[in-house]
Amino acid sequence: MGFGWIDVERLRASGRPLGAELEWAAGALGPGARGLAEDARAIRRTGVDPLAADALVSTATSYTLALRLDRVDSEAAAAAFAKAGGRERRSGEWTDFDLGPDWAIPDDARLAPLGSLAARPAVRPGHVLLARSSLAREAMERSEPPAIESGQVAAAAGCLGDVVAARLVLNNHTYLPNSGPDLLAFGVAAEPADRTREVLCLIGDAERVGEAADALESAFAPGERDGVSEEAVGDLVQDAKTDVHDEGDSSVARVVITRASGTDPGFLFGAFDRGSMLTYMGLQPPPSPGG
Repeated sequence: MGFGWIDVERLRASGRPLGAELEWAAGALGPGARGLAEDARAIRRTGVDPLAADALVSTATSYTLALRLDRVDSEAAAAAFAKAGGRERRSGEWTDFDLGPDWAIPDDARLAPLGSLAARPAVRPGHVLLARSSLAREAMERSEPPAIESGQVAAAAGCLGDVVAARLVLNNHTYLPNSGPDLLAFGVAAEPADRTREVLCLIGDAERVGEAADALESAFAPGERDGVSEEAVGDLVQDAKTDVHDEGDSSVARVVITRASGTDPGFLFGAFDRGSMLTYMGLQPPPSPGG
């Protein structure tokens, strides 16, 4: 299972409008969660307020399965879930609510903006959890601290460094399952303050990581084009520097990208979602919609 993370507190401290910051940062949370940032006003009326949290954490495969809001007032959310008729029970420190079947959108119109993420919500003081299924909820309730004990996840965290938003994806959760390095980690660096620097980390065995690193150097060379959007890479990326090193039992490739002038933060989030990231690694593009 993959993870997504946004340091909302750090984004809030930037002085830029938080809603606009979350629109690009929501790409870290995986497909199916971006709407929580893009339609913040409607979401706030549900009693769940991502803009008020200090951090957002997601679990995802090819789709966002659960989202946790950390250091946020949980009372309004709990009241909304109870009012919607949620079946309530205790689960350790959490109070779980079941609103219909797994993956179902609750009947309560007030919660409709949350979609099926409101099927299996939970609260505890200072935290709100949204989940599409009981299994996804249970996994998130157990995910503190994150699975940093995994050697590859620890290597990814060290490779990413100081970031304000990041996503970790296992290679079997891409459109080419089990192709390329075992783990992809990518995010937006905290410095410089204009968010022009992004970091891509590839973790796995030396052969696959080395092949992907070589392909990345070629993909970001002047004159190349994006393998999916066909945009000139020079219009997207000003500079990309790649290095490869060993971390424990894994090989790690780190690509530090400076985005081209005039582009928005979250370049790597968008590149992954449209399938371009795997083409940068020398893999085939995703199937076309008609084919």
